[in-house]
Amino acid sequence: GRGGLDEAGWIDDVAFSSDGKFLLGVGQQKPRVALWDAAAWDAEPRRFEGSCAALATHSPLLAIGVSKAVRLVDATTGKETRDIDLGLAVRCVAVSATGELIGAGAEDGTIVVWRAADGRETIRGMRGEPASSLAFSPDGAWLVAASALSVEVWGLPPGGK
Repeated sequence: GRGGLDEAGWIDDVAFSSDGKFLLGVGQQKPRVALWDAAAWDAEPRRFEGSCAALATHSPLLAIGVSKAVRLVDATTGKETRDIDLGLAVRCVAVSATGELIGAGAEDGTIVVWRAADGRETIRGMRGEPASSLAFSPDGAWLVAASALSVEVWGLPPGGK
């Protein structure tokens, strides 16, 4: 194996950014997020507090579920740019392909979508159960929320209004 990935024992999920520049590691049991520069495996990853995370497809935006908020981070610099308060424990997050929209699923089944630029809420709704996973469609027109018992598709306002 390659060096620099000595995070064994706490990572539950991993994902590459679509451009291959970053590797994201997330631990739910021990809530931490690690972000590696894929061009420098031997370098230490950037580490963040959080129990869930998602990267934008065509933007360096990283969204991290931190307690009762979603923290936005520039994946290139590691700079935290904004915290968006949900007021409920965050279970899952998603970022639209362009990085314009952020979605979060809360412990009570609430689903919220915000505009990343200003933190303005665009939709809020309830599911019968908490979502364990969220995903935006590539065009940002839909948000899919999934759990062990169901999958729901949410239509989003054009342009994230």
